Amino acid sequence: MQIIDILWLPDIVEKLASKHGIESAEVEELFAGRPQFRRIQRGKIHGEDLYSTMGRTGSGRYVIVYFIRKSSGTALVISAGARSRLANIFAGLVMALAIVLFGRFVGAIAMPSLAGLASMKDQQNQKDQQE
Repeated sequence: MQIIDILWLPDIVEKLASKHGIESAEVEELFAGRPQFRRIQRGKIHGEDLYSTMGRTGSGRYVIVYFIRKSSGTALVISAGARSRLANIFAGLVMALAIVLFGRFVGAIAMPSLAGLASMKDQQNQKDQQE
């Protein structure tokens, strides 16, 4: 899939800058590279589905962008989020600590249950990003 252009709504640009600390240039930088796209859900209008893409900017931040891909190949950005490398390392350390402390209990939980919990968390993160 190729994105030809990016549509920016003024309210979204303001929200990304004030709430998430992301400038439109960072999002455009992400799209200019070779990002991997993931379809989140089908749109109500045929050919206009919700996608996400993620990657690392030149400044080293990890950015995820949610957008609607228009049939013309244009991306209508609706939300985005960013994390620093330090935040990712901290999240990994917290997870490792949880596994060390509660490892014997984690082994008793069925894998589909863990996948369901991860899916629920992903959906909640998407809702938070859209707000």
